[in-house]
Amino acid sequence: MTVEKEQTAGTARLLHEIAEYEELEREYGEAFAISVTTKAAQKADPSIVDRDTRGAVKFVRAVRTGNVCVATERQKVEDRAARAAGELFAAISSCQAELQD
Repeated sequence: MTVEKEQTAGTARLLHEIAEYEELEREYGEAFAISVTTKAAQKADPSIVDRDTRGAVKFVRAVRTGNVCVATERQKVEDRAARAAGELFAAISSCQAELQD
């Protein structure tokens, strides 16, 4: 792709940078693409390392499969927490009732 200073942000920017990464990976291989992408990301956050970039690429590829739904997982966790809280409250209420008898 061409070198350009885009003023996009959000989803559009993410898609653009992923496309740039994938082009680098096709042309030069994973190690080079990770290195260049990490260096670019360090301009925004100097603490980013190659491992972070590799993880981000892995995550994006998983999301692209269509099998990732964070909202579904969140709902499962919240449902389990609500059930556990209810069971705990019921157990405490039962113990209090026994102590009062």
